[in-house]
Amino acid sequence: MNILKIKLIGAALLLSSSTAFAQPSYYAVSGIPDASSLVLRAWPSSSSQPINNIPHDAVKIETTGKDIFKENKKWLQIIYQNSVGWVEADYLAQMQAPAPIQQQAVATNAPQPQETLNKAAAFNYAQQTAALTQEVATQEIPWSKEAD
Repeated sequence: MNILKIKLIGAALLLSSSTAFAQPSYYAVSGIPDASSLVLRAWPSSSSQPINNIPHDAVKIETTGKDIFKENKKWLQIIYQNSVGWVEADYLAQMQAPAPIQQQAVATNAPQPQETLNKAAAFNYAQQTAALTQEVATQEIPWSKEAD
């Protein structure tokens, strides 16, 4: 019975620890006048300490995935210039993911050249060793075993 419990707990931990690799959500500041900025706060509250000011035209602001409803407002936790903090979600608009680029084939009457991936000759250690030993054998050695 204990072995079954251990196996079930192990399976639950394994399944709960697997992470899905999702694309991060990016937002852009919207609804802020040109002369103003969005305040990044330490906590999701209007009275929280400001951490940073985000310009009215900032884009590609990454979220941590955490949000909360507080003071009748939705707050998002974001990362901006290596600072993590909270902003009112009403002033952020989610950016659309770029569409994948599709390449169109261009029809030409000219024959297509064959693609050469690598023009280098393959390295063969045996050939290199044989070449080195032949070089040594053909060179004149100034001394001999007998003279030594």
